[in-house]
Amino acid sequence: MLGFGLLATIQPLFLYWARCVELFSGDQSTNSNSTINATELCARLSKNNTLQDIVERDISTWSIYMTLGSHIPTLITAPLLGAWADSTGGRKKPLIISIIGFTLYGVMQVISTFTYKTQSVYIWLFLSGVLSGCCGGFMTMFATCFTIVTDDSRNDLTHGPLNSNIPIRVGIATALHMFSSTMGGVLASIITSLYLDERSYILASSCGTLFMLGSLLYAILFVRETHQPNIALLEKSDDGQQSTRVCALCVKFCAGIGEKCTSFISVLVEKRESWTRLCLNLSLFFVFVEVLSEPKSLLLLIVKRPPFEWSDSEWTNYSIIRGCTYAFGMIVWPVLIARTNWLGKDSILIIGGVFSAAVISILLAFAQDNTILYLCAGLAVFFGASSPGFRTFLPRLVRPEETARLMTAFGVVISLCPIVSSLIFNTIFNATLNVWPGLIFLIAGILMFAVSAGQCFVHLLMRPLWKEKSSAGFEPLVNEEQCDIVDHEIVA
Repeated sequence: MLGFGLLATIQPLFLYWARCVELFSGDQSTNSNSTINATELCARLSKNNTLQDIVERDISTWSIYMTLGSHIPTLITAPLLGAWADSTGGRKKPLIISIIGFTLYGVMQVISTFTYKTQSVYIWLFLSGVLSGCCGGFMTMFATCFTIVTDDSRNDLTHGPLNSNIPIRVGIATALHMFSSTMGGVLASIITSLYLDERSYILASSCGTLFMLGSLLYAILFVRETHQPNIALLEKSDDGQQSTRVCALCVKFCAGIGEKCTSFISVLVEKRESWTRLCLNLSLFFVFVEVLSEPKSLLLLIVKRPPFEWSDSEWTNYSIIRGCTYAFGMIVWPVLIARTNWLGKDSILIIGGVFSAAVISILLAFAQDNTILYLCAGLAVFFGASSPGFRTFLPRLVRPEETARLMTAFGVVISLCPIVSSLIFNTIFNATLNVWPGLIFLIAGILMFAVSAGQCFVHLLMRPLWKEKSSAGFEPLVNEEQCDIVDHEIVA
């Protein structure tokens, strides 16, 4: 995640710089016949509101197409990899495939830093998104990492006397995920301070790619498989490989894809005890709305404008502070709430975390100085409670062998968000750029408040079932026949 954090931090900064250079390299000065020094112009772009509007509108518009190019392939491949992980593939292979995709993503980004003066930067960045998406994208890497942690923590996911404690390893894993991304931001800040031109982006992208390559080697050599595939499914897969007829292989391949898609959807539509199925789907919808309401890329465009006029270093420093407080909240709130006897502790974390995110968004909408922005970065410690809350609340609602498919559904929801968010918020941002750029955060805050209220409703629906289960320990929240089948297989 260190490499991913470095690449994710440097990419929007490089895109801002590269597009500025591309757009104004051929412009002629109004006072002389000489060509404008695009590099010098872009270094002081915040002093020229007209040119800055051109750059920001260009980026916000083309970002929609880049988002579609990276996330549509992900929406196709990630569910297939998730279903494969729950059947015969295990957890390790999908993880390796997704890391390969991000290593290629880094390579394409390095190429773009060398060629942006002669070729459009969008070509290589679009290609990098498509390649990573075809390998499952961030969704698969995210889902398999937390599925592995959930597999190891399954015995701790109980609704027993302690009432839905959040396993500490889940909180630590979530915080390490965020902390590694934050450390990537630290490296980006250090590197961008060394040079004031494209050399900083070349060095940062190269380092990020090397870190991703190191992650790939680590996953191959040291990651332990936590899921044993079903023997019957393995035998069925082996039987299918014995056929040498091309048509038969094509039919089996298509049938396998259909079966995996069906098994993926079945996790969401299967009848479960009491209101569990409704709450499961509502919670996934709330995840969608929550992530949808975080237009982080547009915050960079806002702080580049007056009255803030931030440099790349100040933006990375802000990202580091926000990332550290967010990661701290991921660890401290699960530990503190574990000392209580409340029912549905993870649900309470979700409610409080999303509510604080709503407050942060509304403050950002009206921010006019750096004090408010850094106050929001500090308040991210409360927002950090929602992430471990969602990651433990959802797995409690399904059987262990459904975890990877559930996490993939979780990832699908997260992957859909940038597509919808870019279509909605980027369009609003372009329309209100000269009037109120922060309007997008006011809308996001209202949506966050709605999610917090919705999770309160889910909490009330699940509370009677939690009371019923609290004395007996965790039981998979599925229909009675399915429970009998699972119990029979365990005894056998």
